[in-house]
Amino acid sequence: MSKRSPKSIDVVNDWLRRGDGVGEGAEFRPFYRVRDVPSLGRSAIDTSIKTTLAQHLLSDIEYGYYLLGEFSRKVRYIRCQAALTPIEETIEIARSLDIPHPFYPGTRVPHVRTSDLVFDMLPPSQHVSTVISCKPAADLDLSHPDVHRTLELLLIEKTYWQRRPVHWFIGTDKALPKNKVYNLDFFRSTVKSRELDALDSRMTEFTERLLDAWRPTRTLNQLLWHLSRRLALRPIDVFTLLGRAIWFHRIYVDLNIRKFCHEEPLPVLRLATSGEAEELTLVPGK
Repeated sequence: MSKRSPKSIDVVNDWLRRGDGVGEGAEFRPFYRVRDVPSLGRSAIDTSIKTTLAQHLLSDIEYGYYLLGEFSRKVRYIRCQAALTPIEETIEIARSLDIPHPFYPGTRVPHVRTSDLVFDMLPPSQHVSTVISCKPAADLDLSHPDVHRTLELLLIEKTYWQRRPVHWFIGTDKALPKNKVYNLDFFRSTVKSRELDALDSRMTEFTERLLDAWRPTRTLNQLLWHLSRRLALRPIDVFTLLGRAIWFHRIYVDLNIRKFCHEEPLPVLRLATSGEAEELTLVPGK
């Protein structure tokens, strides 16, 4: 049955009992999947490099923050579309705030509230998890006709997480570091396929050759072809090694400076230092 219109609370409880939206780490499965809800922008299903599970991202904004979490060495696991359970708690919170709890359209079945992204953090993080509610900045503008209801629902979610050792915040499109997200996506295909893992045995040699071959006037395409000849690899394999070197923090390159393209040089490269932590700069006040 579609999660847009359950016929009874028993149906909703069946979803939760089978594990939709609940669980930890690699055992987690999202409450909502791409097919369940209309997306805001492009929806995506992406295989996490942290859990090897399919993650369901319902908007471009969610996908952007998800990539930042995947890239961060401070994040252990990512949970998308996490259910706020038990339902009775969000009902109680809404009542205490004098806010109408939402129902599924055309029913009196309480709507399962979810959070878009939950980042389970590695020690020594101050919080067990970082929770992000992804919203277009326009939806939070006071001139938006539905802003009052949007803020009510966000307040229910915020209150729920304030009762737990987590850091919750609203992530908007305006707050996303757009160049960094673009560049991570530019190389995303290089880290998702296990069939490409055999190339990892060439990583040490590759990084040495890469740093030696980089020139401020050598375009990315020229760099790939140069290394292809030196390493006796296909250009696509060199591109894969480059993406993996960036994604797995073997080399450092400024991902924020501009959007990468094949016809321009990469910014200055260097080996990443062991103590160089990738910050979650998206988190306000962090």
